[in-house]
Amino acid sequence: MKKLLIALLGFIPFSGSTQTNCDSLVINCCDASLLAEDTLMLTAHNDATMEIFSYPGFRLIDGSSTIVAEETVNYFGIGFSDQTHYLDVLQPISLPFTGTLELWGGFYDTLYCTFNLTISTSGMLEFKNEIQMYPNPTNDFIFIEGVNEGEFQLTTMDGKVIRTVNANQSVNIQDLPSGSYFLVPTSGPLNPTKFIKH
Repeated sequence: MKKLLIALLGFIPFSGSTQTNCDSLVINCCDASLLAEDTLMLTAHNDATMEIFSYPGFRLIDGSSTIVAEETVNYFGIGFSDQTHYLDVLQPISLPFTGTLELWGGFYDTLYCTFNLTISTSGMLEFKNEIQMYPNPTNDFIFIEGVNEGEFQLTTMDGKVIRTVNANQSVNIQDLPSGSYFLVPTSGPLNPTKFIKH
């Protein structure tokens, strides 16, 4: 099982040069409570209407200009309400991390904003307490292993809750479209786990 180390951060004060349209963005990165071994989560909303950031996608770039995490575009724009953005981790993230968070538009054909980003080792968490489930991938049922009580939320990759399930039951996913999903504990020490529906 891979382990990913990352700092738990609240609102990150970003700095950018004369990015008037980008000044209206409020970004919270990176929420460890919704971090799987290969996914990084952030939330974003836009306090102004001067720019909707059409078809937005976030990228995390390290100091050597390598893309270490990238989002699959799921939104038409960024509005007033918080949106959850999941970035697939493409390269190991070593701490302390210094790099750039980029916001692209138009399915990555227009760079809108760049933000300096530092993730320090303070508050570092180790992610290894994952939900054990099988089979994964699957096309009909998922069985949760080693957890006898508690609830889990079945969510889409963009954070939409599909339904809540109990730990001691099988999870019927036959009605879901093919794709990637999260099983997210509503409480306790376990971290979310991504699964694939064929």
